[in-house]
Amino acid sequence: MKWLGKNLLVLIVLLVLVELGFGSWIFHDNTLDLLNIPHGRTWYLNVTPLYERSPSKIAYTRDEYGLRGLSILRHPEQVDILTLGGSTTDQRYIDDSATWQQVLESRLTAAGYPWKVANAGVDGQSTFGHLESIDRWLSLIPDLAPKYILMYVGVNDFYKENAYGYRDHFQATQLEQWKNQSALYNLGRTLKGMVLARGRGVAHRRIDFSELGWTDQPRIPLQEVDTVLADLPRRYRERLQALVVKVQNMGAEPVLVTQPSSMYRFGEDGRMEGINTEGGPVGGRTINGLDYYHLLTRMNAEVHAIGKEHGLAVLDLTQRTIWEEADFYDYIHTTEQGATKVGNAMADAWLAKLGKKE
Repeated sequence: MKWLGKNLLVLIVLLVLVELGFGSWIFHDNTLDLLNIPHGRTWYLNVTPLYERSPSKIAYTRDEYGLRGLSILRHPEQVDILTLGGSTTDQRYIDDSATWQQVLESRLTAAGYPWKVANAGVDGQSTFGHLESIDRWLSLIPDLAPKYILMYVGVNDFYKENAYGYRDHFQATQLEQWKNQSALYNLGRTLKGMVLARGRGVAHRRIDFSELGWTDQPRIPLQEVDTVLADLPRRYRERLQALVVKVQNMGAEPVLVTQPSSMYRFGEDGRMEGINTEGGPVGGRTINGLDYYHLLTRMNAEVHAIGKEHGLAVLDLTQRTIWEEADFYDYIHTTEQGATKVGNAMADAWLAKLGKKE
């Protein structure tokens, strides 16, 4: 029993050291960590498990403010376009030089608009997190005053029924504030989120599309889509509405963009197909790729409604027929080829509105 007591004491000491070193008990301003935002360094990541690339390692850089973008690192005052979104905006496994933000910036510059584009995407975030990000992160960055804030939204809200992992700091109970300061609690929360993401098909992983079966028959009849989603679209619209107001309060013009997925495809004859697999659940129902398209399109209707209400630009990439299997390494995350297509599609839409300068 004596050895058990000694080992327990050693374990307790180690846990205390971990909490003091990685938690926020001493220095309480760990907002970026609590929002799961990497910052202040460059990571070199091997993407071979996800897609083929030479060289196999990519550079992923975030400055001390948590922003990504080669032209704006450590200079938030230079940002003209700020991009907000989840993992498909963050692009953790795309090189700094090849993100869709870099493509967009290069195209705009070549057309006579030398605007700097910053990436404020956060892996795993939905509109719940975006609201927190504006209040507790982006609005507090010194001299950050973008002309536009582009919101690349949709797929992470598909399964979000509550603000899991996000609650107003000033409304949190004392116990919740202690949890937020705990390194071990936040590690557990992150791991739980990763498990949930993998189960719902939104985690990073390599998918062999050649092994997938396809179907033109949904599991959920179209007339039942609204029933399955219940009040998710309404609540999603409320969050989008709040986001638009917050963006406008920052002095920026909101731009809304919906997202594509490899879970469905458009045939040359115009017929749609979806992957014939069990996904979800959504509203307690398992779904295939065609269901995913129908449900996502219903959620996107709220994006279009908000755009119409406020007179905002809306780019619907969900409906584009340009996507190929090689554009994705899983159901929602793009390869560098796909990121190039996303950036070009955004640039085309922007330049169509602005016109090319002589």
